Amino acid sequence: MDRVIVDVTRNDAVRLNSLGDVWEKKWDGWEGSIFLVEQNTYLLPGAKRVRTKLIECDGSTFTSVASRINRLDWYWSVRSDKGVERKAKRKVEKNRVGRLCDRHTVTLSPPAMRLCQKLNLSERDAKRLLSTLQTKSLQFFAEETGRHLIGSAAHADSGILHFDIVSSRIDPDHKLCGEKSIPAVSNEGWTIGAWRQKQLGCRLTETKSKWLDHNFQRFAERHGEKQPLLLKLHAKLDDDFEHWVESHGHSKLWEQSKQEYRDWVAETDQTKERWAEERASGKNATKLAERAAMYALRMVLPPTVYNAVRTSMTAAQVVKDLLAGDANPNITGLLLQLTIRAGLKRLNSKKSRYRNGYDFTPTTPKL
Repeated sequence: MDRVIVDVTRNDAVRLNSLGDVWEKKWDGWEGSIFLVEQNTYLLPGAKRVRTKLIECDGSTFTSVASRINRLDWYWSVRSDKGVERKAKRKVEKNRVGRLCDRHTVTLSPPAMRLCQKLNLSERDAKRLLSTLQTKSLQFFAEETGRHLIGSAAHADSGILHFDIVSSRIDPDHKLCGEKSIPAVSNEGWTIGAWRQKQLGCRLTETKSKWLDHNFQRFAERHGEKQPLLLKLHAKLDDDFEHWVESHGHSKLWEQSKQEYRDWVAETDQTKERWAEERASGKNATKLAERAAMYALRMVLPPTVYNAVRTSMTAAQVVKDLLAGDANPNITGLLLQLTIRAGLKRLNSKKSRYRNGYDFTPTTPKL
């Protein structure tokens, strides 16, 4: 329930001026650029280096190249047979969403956007800055993952400069490269934002610190000591931006921008949590509990059973049955028993009516 109620709506963000003219900057007539990536790998003594080059293109060309890569369903496997190496075709194991291509988004930090405001960067200067940071991130991504880079899209339409990296674990020559999927930390966007605040020296609230530690702990339990890739990409981006600031003599304005962001976080975090607590009381709490209960059922029940339960039980009934299950120490188990029983009963009733030649009329099962 904590994960549901600690939420900031878009209206909250407007009231906090997080979507206004403090942390964003838009450029008239420029929404971004799309690139294909030319990638060259060099093997050096004890290291591997990747050189990347951005080649600007239109959206249709980018989409056709990515779609062509995503349709590849086999790769060359080399095996040794009695001392002789032979090539054999192998079926590609796709990622959890059934694709070969993955997309990762890397975003400039709020104080970085504040500095862009202070410097009043033109479209040309912003494009040059983003292209430099983008190329370095692509090179870092390729070296870290070993994957084939397809392209990258830079976006300026949201008011916060960011870019996407599109990669694949198979290249156009049917060579397998990189891992099937790249592990991610829970609630990745929020986690990276909170981690950035901590790195900048912001004073985090107890709730935010708890969830940040919890997310990293869960990732470590699953994947060991390595860091999430997207977090490393943002750390690399922040370091590269720091170097750009120093090399262009903007250190003073940069410190002002960071301090303004620290003050804003300290001022607004308490407000956000207070609003979340207000929404977690009274009727709002009931609605959130109903939404959480139905979402949990959707995750654990087979789709056919869930659809039957959803049409035969309201969310209020689900919560009522959940709260009335105090006789059973395992309330979640009782809830699942009730819903599965209701769903199966509904399905059997439907099959029986069709079998006997009757029209099916929805009924509410008695639990």
